[in-house]
Amino acid sequence: MDLHSDWCNLMCFLIITQHIGSNWCVDHDEMTTGLAHEIAEHYFSEYNECITVVADLGALQKFSPPNNSFIRVSFDHTNDSCDPSVKESLRNSFREKCVRYVVQIAKPNCFFPSWFESMNLGYERHNPTVVFLPSINADDQNYGDDLLSKNETNISADILVAEISDAEEWAVKIYTNNFYQLTHEPERISKIFLDEWHPSKGFRFKADLLPNKLKDLKLKTLRVFTVQYLPYSSYDPFDGSEVRMVKEFCNVVNCTAVGLTNDGNWGTFDEETNTGTGQMGAIHSGEADIGVGGNVVWLEFFPHLDFSDAILGGASAIIAPRPKVLGGWFTPFLPFPLDLWVVVWAVVIASAILLYLFTTLTIRTIPHLAEKHRRNEKFVTFTDSLLRAIGMLISQQPSNLVTGSPVRHLFTSMEVIFLVITTCYCAQLYDFLTVPRTTKPIDTVKDVVENNLTWLAPSDLWIYALKHSDDPVVAKFVQLFQAYPPEEIIELSEKGEVGVTVEKLAGGHYVEDSYISYKFISQSRVSTGPDIYGMTPITLFMQKGSPYTEALNRFHGHMQNGGLHFAWEAGTARDHLNYTIQEGIAQSSRKQVYPPKVLRLADLEGAFLIHFIGVAVSIIVFFIESRVGKKKKSL
Repeated sequence: MDLHSDWCNLMCFLIITQHIGSNWCVDHDEMTTGLAHEIAEHYFSEYNECITVVADLGALQKFSPPNNSFIRVSFDHTNDSCDPSVKESLRNSFREKCVRYVVQIAKPNCFFPSWFESMNLGYERHNPTVVFLPSINADDQNYGDDLLSKNETNISADILVAEISDAEEWAVKIYTNNFYQLTHEPERISKIFLDEWHPSKGFRFKADLLPNKLKDLKLKTLRVFTVQYLPYSSYDPFDGSEVRMVKEFCNVVNCTAVGLTNDGNWGTFDEETNTGTGQMGAIHSGEADIGVGGNVVWLEFFPHLDFSDAILGGASAIIAPRPKVLGGWFTPFLPFPLDLWVVVWAVVIASAILLYLFTTLTIRTIPHLAEKHRRNEKFVTFTDSLLRAIGMLISQQPSNLVTGSPVRHLFTSMEVIFLVITTCYCAQLYDFLTVPRTTKPIDTVKDVVENNLTWLAPSDLWIYALKHSDDPVVAKFVQLFQAYPPEEIIELSEKGEVGVTVEKLAGGHYVEDSYISYKFISQSRVSTGPDIYGMTPITLFMQKGSPYTEALNRFHGHMQNGGLHFAWEAGTARDHLNYTIQEGIAQSSRKQVYPPKVLRLADLEGAFLIHFIGVAVSIIVFFIESRVGKKKKSL
């Protein structure tokens, strides 16, 4: 009995000794530092990368791989809550582009909230690779399940969690986050076992601790926020040129694209509360992974979102009222533009002044011609000179001028000028009387401003990129903008007095907004000049620091080189767009050729107007002169 008892005691002693010698005789800090060194040597030293060490006070002091630069952030584990100073300290990691993190803190759940807060403090962003090491100050050494079930961990595909093992031979178990399922999905396993590690033996299975999970997402759900904006995107049906791009991306990386939407469309962002609405709010909060809907690179959204590389471009145009055929009232004034009319009347006035001055000087300096000019009574007053100069403009030259007078020579030279002016006017007038003329079409921002045309859209997003412009024309253009609900836009646009925005895709198709009706198109014309913003780059929205940004950009480059974006646009247009509306918009800007005019009474309205004005002025002047003459006689 005693022998059996002694044998049992001996075996127990040997087992305990072996267990302590293998695992617990090594100092905890030495063990975790050794693990961090080995991970850094295998995975962080290839590109001489920067590493951010976030550790409790006094922890990981000996961690310093030779091939890496470091940023150290101390965490005060004595506080009951998370250390508020960490988010400020992590700002250096974003400035220095330190995407690798080694974390050993007593409250590991504090890391990602602090990391997100730090990222949202500035413009810098990156997708982190994080290694969590067990802290001797932690209450629970098996912290991985709780940590990796947090929504914040959806931000990274590369999270490693090291936990102390109860096994005799292997001190530490290594887990990674289950990136293939969202944290809120039912029956999700939070952590996936990768390998075991021993201070003296190294890794047991030599597994790849940081595999590229984006190569195969194992049918992971990719949440795509869609704005109803065909042909870019549509929620019901879940389709569109950008939706097809995301679906093809999922075919490559083995994921499942699922549509999301709400009534907020593109949305807004509140800087004070750090929350947003619509697509902006859903992506910023992590409710959606990718946002589609003809998104452009809005400056206001950049601090809070990731933008993909540009997907071709979109052109913003305005559907404005058609040019109107000019009435006959304007016919006499159409042959010459305004600047030429100014020159013509300047010539008339200058001619009148010269004729009057030459006549006056001749009377004063040449006695034998003075009496002849007085009897001739031409050009002796400025009023007479002006009326006769106007007469020359319509080929009514005065006759019986004084022979041998310098005034006659001057008048003859002027006849040549007025003959050319009159001939040009008549030739151009003939053109205007035979071919109908219209008002200038609205093709540019300047045209909109010159016509004081109010232009409408359902959202202020159309002027986001223009608000900060110093150009006075653009500033006036922004003032002419008004936002209305689609129903009111339809009512106002069909009256033919306002312009409406429309977007033209790179493949030539137009976005069919709900407020663009066929009746409006039939009486309007789409602008063809330089676009409101120029060719605007179209992008996809993602969460700031998204794990999908790099992979999606790489995929997009391949698709763009293959020209698939045009195929997706054409396919969406064929399946969902109204061909009548598309053709109506495209053909509205086609130059219209009018047949020769048949002259009617309306074409002479301007001539009659001038005639009646002349008669009225003559009658008024007659009565004024008669009244003045009677007063002089009475005096």
